[in-house]
Amino acid sequence: MLVAGAAMAAPWPSKPVRIVNPFPADGAADIVARALAQRLTEQLGQSFIVENRTGAGGNLGTEVVARSAADGYTLLLGTDHLTISRALYPKLGYDLFRDLAPVSLTNYGPHVLVAHPSFPADTLAQTIALAKA
Repeated sequence: MLVAGAAMAAPWPSKPVRIVNPFPADGAADIVARALAQRLTEQLGQSFIVENRTGAGGNLGTEVVARSAADGYTLLLGTDHLTISRALYPKLGYDLFRDLAPVSLTNYGPHVLVAHPSFPADTLAQTIALAKA
């Protein structure tokens, strides 16, 4: 019984952890990923490395994580692209609910909808009605 208990409690992380950012360097997601990696490295004493895997609106990097080993050593910096991709792309290389599991909310920020002053709608409700028409 004592041997089984010792085998179950392996320390994490025991090797470097990849944080896949599915967007280009120097963007908002990259700033968050690098700040997060730095803090996790300091707090957990193991390297957290940001890897930018861009393309297809974040889907390429997301697919890399979805196909990686389910061992906690490859993390995805998920953004609203996860929701948007499900609506835009009928055939993704991953299933959001089967292949990925949420770990933590890292940050949040406001989203703003803007348009040219000549756009005929002034509110979100008017924009939706215009889109439906």
